[in-house]
Amino acid sequence: MKPVRLETSPSPTLLYLLLAIITVVSVILALVQQNYLLLIIGFFGLLSAIALRQFSTTFCDQKRKPYCQAQPPIDDDKAILQQIQAVVNKLPVGVLFYNQQRQCVFINKYMASSGLVLEHDFSSTPELNELFCSTFLATFSAQLDNQSSARPEFIASQVFEYKNKFDRQRFVEIKIYSPNAEASGMNALGTVIARDITEAYESTNQLTTLNEELRNQTDIAIAHSQAKSQFLANMSHEIRTPMNGIFGMLELLKMTDLAAQQKQYISTIDQSSQALLKILNDILDLSKLESGKLTFESERFDLTLMVKQIIDTYNKSAEDKKLKLISTLSNDLPRHLIGDEFRITQILNNFVSNAIKFTEIGKIEIELRLVERDDTNAIIEFSVQDSGLGLSPEQQSRIFNSFEQADNSTTREFGGTGLGLSISRDLIKRMHGQLDVDSELGKGSRFWFRLPLMVCNETGQIEPSELSHKSQSITSLQGKNILIVDDNEINRAVAASMLEQHRAKTFQVDNGKKAIELNKSFTFDLILMDYQMPIMDGIQASKALRENGLTLPIIAMTAAGFNEDIEAYFEAGMDGVIIKPFQSDQLVNEVVKHLSMNNQET
Repeated sequence: MKPVRLETSPSPTLLYLLLAIITVVSVILALVQQNYLLLIIGFFGLLSAIALRQFSTTFCDQKRKPYCQAQPPIDDDKAILQQIQAVVNKLPVGVLFYNQQRQCVFINKYMASSGLVLEHDFSSTPELNELFCSTFLATFSAQLDNQSSARPEFIASQVFEYKNKFDRQRFVEIKIYSPNAEASGMNALGTVIARDITEAYESTNQLTTLNEELRNQTDIAIAHSQAKSQFLANMSHEIRTPMNGIFGMLELLKMTDLAAQQKQYISTIDQSSQALLKILNDILDLSKLESGKLTFESERFDLTLMVKQIIDTYNKSAEDKKLKLISTLSNDLPRHLIGDEFRITQILNNFVSNAIKFTEIGKIEIELRLVERDDTNAIIEFSVQDSGLGLSPEQQSRIFNSFEQADNSTTREFGGTGLGLSISRDLIKRMHGQLDVDSELGKGSRFWFRLPLMVCNETGQIEPSELSHKSQSITSLQGKNILIVDDNEINRAVAASMLEQHRAKTFQVDNGKKAIELNKSFTFDLILMDYQMPIMDGIQASKALRENGLTLPIIAMTAAGFNEDIEAYFEAGMDGVIIKPFQSDQLVNEVVKHLSMNNQET
């Protein structure tokens, strides 16, 4: 008898089994790796297996080929399951099949050896089958009950924590896919994929713990920063309050008849007070910059007038050292710009004062030139050049750091905190500018910065509203009744003396409650209100006065000048702010301005 071709040619049933195995493995890998290409391969494998099985049945029935008759009858589902088990047992993930009755049919060795379940033939031990499947699959019963499609679909994903056979804590991610309600046999089984994620889970937990620690450290840093800001605010108030008395009394003393020697003493005290005030202002500016609470103005200013005022401020200091202080402004500069004149002046003042300090012979030049311009904007370069000591490359690399100076030795000749240039750097950065220094040791230095500024109308014409305001302005304080509310007796006396020099009539009380009571029996033209006072502070008093219908100007006269403080003053109904210590002309100008505005409104 001629031998059958079973040994040399695969039967359709074997091809069917092979395609079925490829299909199952492709689908499992596709689900694990989320690879759509493998899913497509599995789909085509399934179609090929179905087509081959149909062809095999038809072909054998019609042709009665010997090799068809040579195949022993087999249970297709059982054979497929055995073949799948052999392949799936080698996968590096846990795999579990369950039927539509939610009974476990098979688990691979990876899942069994992991310790999540015990390796067992579930089909021969119904009680263990029931124990595991009823417990495990019950976790997803709600999702399985709400399956939206009869076809297989992703049901849920969950992370389980357990101890393996070595008593080690492990974490496994379970993904469950529903059975195919439209199929039968192997094609109807649901699938569970288990992946050990212990390393990734622990890494995530470590990262979460680290993030929590970082958040705690950040909260602590913020709390420390807030405490520092509060401390500086309190110190500002405590230092500025007595300084206001010193400055005020010095100014009033200058107005009296003094002998030459007395004038010299007064001048020395005045210079020392100004130096102390500059240090205080630098520390407060640094605190504001660090906390992001420093704001910038955008107002029209005269570039030429600004430079002239700087020259006037430092001309005497330069003359005392026999230095020339000059300015050069290019002809193409726009005269009127929009920006923060106060901060630009502060930076130039720092450059000029440093130049005078470190220069013994020669000159100091303030130079302004136009870098570029269009119809609305311009970039202006500001520079201060001296013929002083100069800087080495190493000194230039750290000169803009906080608390740094060119000479940090204990024998250094020049004083200072080392904050001025650091603050200037931060101010320029906040105004979107550029800062640098050109210097050579022994040949002087040129500090320069460039700022983008808006160009103002060159005509300089006064608007009609401004003319109206000027025509109705107050030029004298004579006969004006001004109430001064401050718990510090010296500050009340200083403010009263300054105003009385301009023929104003002043009244004094030491807290907000007394101010409210006095206002009921007397009519005032303006109130100067301190902030921090016992019994009732300035904000509480201002709110109460406004609620009582008072419309006259209230000016905060305070040592607390942080941005949030100033915002609180205006929210309480105050009209203006003057920060201690102040000079006579600052106080008088602020009072006159608000009296004029009030006169215009009435």
